[in-house]
Amino acid sequence: MVFWQTHQGRCVALWCFCATCFYLAATCFRSPIGPNASWSDKMLALTLALFLAWAGFSVLWLILVDPHDWVALFIALQILIPSLCVVPYLSLIIGRPFAAVVFSAVLLGCTKGIAGAIVCLVYGWSGPLHDTSFPWTEPNLMLSAFWVNTVILCACSYKLGARAFRSVPSKVERQAA
Repeated sequence: MVFWQTHQGRCVALWCFCATCFYLAATCFRSPIGPNASWSDKMLALTLALFLAWAGFSVLWLILVDPHDWVALFIALQILIPSLCVVPYLSLIIGRPFAAVVFSAVLLGCTKGIAGAIVCLVYGWSGPLHDTSFPWTEPNLMLSAFWVNTVILCACSYKLGARAFRSVPSKVERQAA
């Protein structure tokens, strides 16, 4: 945010925030599950940690980058949703935080690719250029399809993550067996 005062620098700052949120979520679900831990307890703790990270990022963004750039704060807030839904599921399934972060980013990239395919199906290959951009202040078909795809991915991942969390035996059950 401080050293790279261009549009690309701002994008890098948002990508770094995304990566750290994903990694925080992955490490939260990497450790063995204790006997008293529940899905809702872990999700509540992770939500609080991610919200505090977003608040800190937002304050730094408003002070150091642009006090009028509310779009970046909205994008950063949206990063918390896949951090809470997709990353815990993949972390439980894969068991390695870094791999869960990478696969989560790939899955989100696929939702953008599907949105691009939808735009191509609707407008054809020679469709207008503005329909393949991401204007966060004026949503179009590309952005709307991306949001819908991401909501579907997050909802399915959250449900599967809760199921995977409950199916992992706790330490007490493993020691008794």
